[in-house]
Amino acid sequence: MKTPTLAAILALSLSSIALADEAKVDLTSFVAAGSRTRAAELCGKVTGAKTAPAYVRVVVEEKSNRPGVYNVLVGSDGAFCTTVVSYYGTAVASLWGSQTESTLSLGSSAERQ
Repeated sequence: MKTPTLAAILALSLSSIALADEAKVDLTSFVAAGSRTRAAELCGKVTGAKTAPAYVRVVVEEKSNRPGVYNVLVGSDGAFCTTVVSYYGTAVASLWGSQTESTLSLGSSAERQ
């Protein structure tokens, strides 16, 4: 009877340690390339990744009828920037294989939030 309880406690402890060390992505800036263009620069940072490269999936205008999907390869420093096309100015980024997301609106930077 004690063995299944002990195994359950051990499993919960290990899963909480794994979640604490999970890699995550943060979007740091989303700025239009000019006043008469839909092009924008989207930048972010991956932290906690145990291996390089990391893969980030960016979805621009996620809730629209035609969202744009961009896949970004991130080096060992974790920083990335990519050019996207944005009509409404919203972007969501997530690491491949992760359930956590980071959202940012056009004209925003993480320092202002």
